[in-house]
Amino acid sequence: MSSESIKVKILVENRVAKENLLAEHGLSFLISYQGKNYLFDTGQGLALMHNIKALGIEVSDIDGVILSHGHYDHGNGLKDILTLNPELEVYAHPESFRVKYSKKGDDLVLRGLNINREEIKNFNSIEEATEIVEGLWLTGEIKRRNNREIISKSFRKEFLGKVEQDDFSDEQAVFIETDRGLVVLLACTHAGVINTLEQIKRVTNGQKIHAILGGMHLINVSQKRINEIVDYLDHLDFELIVPLHCTGFKAMKAMTEKFRDKVKVGQVGKEFIF
Repeated sequence: MSSESIKVKILVENRVAKENLLAEHGLSFLISYQGKNYLFDTGQGLALMHNIKALGIEVSDIDGVILSHGHYDHGNGLKDILTLNPELEVYAHPESFRVKYSKKGDDLVLRGLNINREEIKNFNSIEEATEIVEGLWLTGEIKRRNNREIISKSFRKEFLGKVEQDDFSDEQAVFIETDRGLVVLLACTHAGVINTLEQIKRVTNGQKIHAILGGMHLINVSQKRINEIVDYLDHLDFELIVPLHCTGFKAMKAMTEKFRDKVKVGQVGKEFIF
């Protein structure tokens, strides 16, 4: 655990309200910690490089890229980053590189990455909870212990030549140890908010969660499910929550009504310091 400040800047998000920056359906964080800079996800590749340049960030100063899972809106900016810096360390679950789809009516629409694992020079395969640098962790595969958090059946992946339901075994979250508790970064949380946060609590022997930032994939779920998530969050005694990307306005409204000033709006260019 470090007393050094941690900066988390939103590089890609669905919303923007600042001059010269772009929004898109996607997510990317820049984590500055222990003298190093890591991207957690890279958006879908339309806005990332523009926003990096506009925010005065040098690609040469980025030490590594962490991918949460193998969907286009989280990983398709990686190719542009690696074109400029092919030596970058990349951390992801190996299942992230399977061909992935979402179901639209009777059709399957490609939703996977535009890059293969073989194109990444310095690939680090992450399947278990792993400390990337002192105090900064990836969760590893997220156990599904809360069976009320049902994974959407609209997502598919190719496996052994067949198309089957995507179980999102590749999905991971980031958590960072601070003196005030854990800072948790969620990407899309297909595995469920409760399942993900409970995984982090198991890995850290129940360390306090100070802040939660990211996408929670509650955009199309029932109000009952949203209420269950809000009730769970209410028992965590956190200080900050920043719902982003795929969380959805209904869930953001419910969180704001419950947690008031603990909820902050996130958008492209916003920086949080811990």
